[in-house]
Amino acid sequence: MKAAGLDEKELAKATGVPSGTIVRLLYNPSSNPTVNTLIPLMKFFSISMDQLLGLAPLPLQNQHEENLINKQTASVLPVMPLNALSACLYKNKDDKAQKVEWIHTGYYFPHDAGLAVKVDSAFYYPTLQKNTVIIVDCEKVPQSGDLILLLHKSERNFFIRQYFQENRRQYIRGVTPNDLFTESFDDASMQLVGTIVETHYSYKGLRKSKLKPKDVKQKLIRKLYQYLKLTITN
Repeated sequence: MKAAGLDEKELAKATGVPSGTIVRLLYNPSSNPTVNTLIPLMKFFSISMDQLLGLAPLPLQNQHEENLINKQTASVLPVMPLNALSACLYKNKDDKAQKVEWIHTGYYFPHDAGLAVKVDSAFYYPTLQKNTVIIVDCEKVPQSGDLILLLHKSERNFFIRQYFQENRRQYIRGVTPNDLFTESFDDASMQLVGTIVETHYSYKGLRKSKLKPKDVKQKLIRKLYQYLKLTITN
């Protein structure tokens, strides 16, 4: 609920579970909810029953714990808005000096294979609030339930989906309650950019420094070219 930015009433409205029931689940350790109560919560948060009950780790938790070397900053990354990724990659214009946002993360990238991308619209709400920054590991192979960043090759746009495997087949689906459409992962039309390993949300904004965006963009572009294996002419 905290990650989605929802209170009891908002979650109740989204799931159909009475707010009084949600309050009891939150504050009464001895509460014994029925399956009919748990199923809509499980579906809303896109997790398994075991994960909801605390019997299995939540998505991204294992990988984060394995890579978190300590409580100090492991990486500092420039932040690129999601809607600007395509223009950055395919146009690569030399902009005038302006303030660039940076983010500190505890996630350790052994091969400098990390990207920080700001979700600059409300399209993925409530799973990802507007201005949430996603930390993407371009080398991590996604597991079922992971959120991933994808590139649509022909349309040249980047988007976020949830990844699944079933019977050795790969699927993706939307990440919001109103968009749970599931489709096969088609690597002919889609390119995996990486697996989302952290999310950050700040009400006060990120640290900024005045640099030439081309200096930051060149580093980002080199990473995208490397991990997408793209050959692009401006």
